[in-house]
Amino acid sequence: MKHLLLIILILQTFIFANISKSTLFRINSIPNIYNKDPKLAIAISDSLIPLVKNDNYQLVKLYRYKAISKYILEDYEESLSCLSKCLELCNGDDKDSENQLGRIYNVFGSVYCDMQDFEKSNSFYEKAIRIYRKNNYLEGLKACLNNLAQNFTDLGEYDKAIESYKEVLSISKMEGGTSVSVLNGLGNVYFNLGEYEYAKQRYKESLYLAKKEGDLFSESIAYSNIGNVYFSQDSLNLSLDYYMKSFEIDKNNEDSNGLSVLSNNIGLIYSKKKEYKKSNLYLEKSAKADKQRGNEIGYVKTMLNIALNYHKMGEKSSCNKVLRKIDGSKILSSNIEVRLKYIFLKVASLIINGENEAAIKLFSKYNSLKDSVFNKNISNEAAKLATRYSLLQKEQEIELLKKENELNIISMERDRVINERKNIILISTLSFVLLLIISIFIILRVNRKLFVEKNKVSNIMVSVLPEKIAYEMLENENKVNPKTYKGISVLMVDIVDFTKHCESLGATFVLDELNDIYSNFDDILDKYGCVRIKTIGDAYLAVSSLTDENGKFVDNLVKSGLEILEYLKKRAEIHSVKWSVRMGIDTGEVVCGIIGKKMFLFDIFGDAVNTAERMQVNSHPMRLNISQTCMEFLDSNKYFFTRRDIVHVKGKGEIPMFFVDFIDKIKL
Repeated sequence: MKHLLLIILILQTFIFANISKSTLFRINSIPNIYNKDPKLAIAISDSLIPLVKNDNYQLVKLYRYKAISKYILEDYEESLSCLSKCLELCNGDDKDSENQLGRIYNVFGSVYCDMQDFEKSNSFYEKAIRIYRKNNYLEGLKACLNNLAQNFTDLGEYDKAIESYKEVLSISKMEGGTSVSVLNGLGNVYFNLGEYEYAKQRYKESLYLAKKEGDLFSESIAYSNIGNVYFSQDSLNLSLDYYMKSFEIDKNNEDSNGLSVLSNNIGLIYSKKKEYKKSNLYLEKSAKADKQRGNEIGYVKTMLNIALNYHKMGEKSSCNKVLRKIDGSKILSSNIEVRLKYIFLKVASLIINGENEAAIKLFSKYNSLKDSVFNKNISNEAAKLATRYSLLQKEQEIELLKKENELNIISMERDRVINERKNIILISTLSFVLLLIISIFIILRVNRKLFVEKNKVSNIMVSVLPEKIAYEMLENENKVNPKTYKGISVLMVDIVDFTKHCESLGATFVLDELNDIYSNFDDILDKYGCVRIKTIGDAYLAVSSLTDENGKFVDNLVKSGLEILEYLKKRAEIHSVKWSVRMGIDTGEVVCGIIGKKMFLFDIFGDAVNTAERMQVNSHPMRLNISQTCMEFLDSNKYFFTRRDIVHVKGKGEIPMFFVDFIDKIKL
């Protein structure tokens, strides 16, 4: 009997041991599943949780795998809920448990990164990094530093990104290798800075390592990234070759996410090549995949590209059909660049349907958004140039350190030679001096690069702001105090019958025409030292000068206005579409200043602006209407004034107005 009980006990132990090993095997297999089939990974995790409820370590592991699977499915709330459960269960009593806590923090960081909450994301990555440093867990440390570097890249903090990537490379080299993902990451930094050759070099290094290690996932990413560089350099055929190589790898690996991105990129190439039908075949595959995965922003962007292709092919009904599918998407309100493209297509659609009033209102929004995006891009470019400036400084420091080491080596060699053969002192000294000259030359060369980059920043500021204001901002760390001027002349120009033109012309044509006309207006104003302030829809606002407090530059603004009229008359002789304008000028007090901190906007306000607008409204087509205040500053021997009937202007009462022309219209 005792022998029988002993046999039964041994059998039970054997059976339960096998069950435990089987469960452990299934738990450890989940990371190989969740990237390909996250829903299956969740189902396996849920089935195993009851089996390990008494083992906190394995239980935490299962909830973390479930959180990762939910994150891949972009179900961020559920993912955070699973991670919170992990924190409740994880005690962190020993080294293994502490490292497990670090892994939880790492997943938290990834979730918040995708939710665009970079502050929380970085906070969790840094918590994980502290744990991994303490425990010398290098694999986890590399992963977290890599994720942190990607965040810094997305935030435009390229210095910090490079520092993080360098630390990962240092750890990898210490272990006897190089990290493929780091080389890709460094490539992304240089790509974002517009340093395409450096980016390409890093991507090709990562491609070589990925092939060597048989890492198909990283190989596909490297091909895709190289394709991105060639696309940015307009080498479309080379770009397509690399995208197709990446596409074949992802197709064989059934990587739906990678195929979606590549289908979109290939579609954009064919669109650039004006092969719109072929482009839409790839874009539709991408949109379908994004919709299935719940990637709304990717879906909306791709649908807009499809609609734009239909618009370019002249298939307006197909374009409208695509636009209706994304009407009401929250992405249209949250992403300004997506909204800009959407409004452009809607304006074109409204004009074609004869809904001109609605088209004009929407076109005004388009102009405002376009200015906003323009200012944002300028700010981003300025930030990139500043980063390049900083990177060049670091490059200078590295070069100096290298030369310092070389000088030390030469000095040691010189001492050795002195002890052995005194007659070589002269040669060593000459070598030292020569190396010093080379060092000075390198320093001067790097300083010149720094000077050039600094000038680029200044030139960008001057291109979007009046010169005086731009230099004041550069000197005072982007701060400019509002100023009041008492003798500024203000010009307001408005296009006549703009609505009528829009009825017969396409939206793209109208935008091209306005761009050409306003660019020529800018050239004329620049010729006379005047300053354009802004455009408001089809209206154009300019001033005589921001240093004129006595009205002495009003003559230049009147010359500009009359020359604009001459330009439009000559343009009408050679263009099919004839544009005419009403113009008004007043001289008086204005207040000017910078609005906003990041996407700053320079603007002017005051009675002179309002009166100039009244002058314009009460002018005649292709005439310049000025106020009496403005006329008093002009030379009657140069200009001919036509006194008009006194007009009652709302908000101003009765004010005199004058049409102005050159007495000698041949000589300007």
